[in-house]
Amino acid sequence: MYKKLFLSATSLVSVVALGIGTTYALFTSNTVTMSANSITTGVAAIKLCRATTDDAWRNALTTNFTLTGMIPGGVEKELTTGAEIHVGNDSGGLINNLTVPTRCNTYGDTASSSSTNVKLVPKIQNLVCPGTLPTDLQLRFEIGGIDSGFGTMAFWQTNATPYGAQFNPDQDGQVKIFSQLSSGATDQGTACTFDVTFQGLQV
Repeated sequence: MYKKLFLSATSLVSVVALGIGTTYALFTSNTVTMSANSITTGVAAIKLCRATTDDAWRNALTTNFTLTGMIPGGVEKELTTGAEIHVGNDSGGLINNLTVPTRCNTYGDTASSSSTNVKLVPKIQNLVCPGTLPTDLQLRFEIGGIDSGFGTMAFWQTNATPYGAQFNPDQDGQVKIFSQLSSGATDQGTACTFDVTFQGLQV
């Protein structure tokens, strides 16, 4: 008899213990939604303007700059002499930047919406340069008044480094290009033709 009561009591404790561990479902609500959200990345956009001809801000300029009579070890010459070329970080307000109202006060190409600070990566393309001139002929850039230092034509073909001033959105600066011929150059009466490109790199 005592044994049965003990077993019954043990069974009751087990049932109570199981009851304590039991969980019950909680009420859950409906789901609410915040829809149609969007995150857009910014852009970097630059333009050129030839202020000396009252030009507009453009993606490309036909400049046709020419230097003649370069001599080995001679003084540097400015390729952009007499041409006030400006480059700008285009956020749509470049037309307000130059002090002479009739210069670069329109867009030849649609205004952009740059939202980042940039420095410029100068490079040359479409180089046609015979003999040793790719390494004998050198260029340097002044971008916003800051000098890049000289590099060979071959160097500028593969350049990926930014030089010059930093331009915030809608800031611009003048670009000047200088050239010199190394003292060991021997190619006479020979011309190099090339295009100059600039790309804005975020800083």
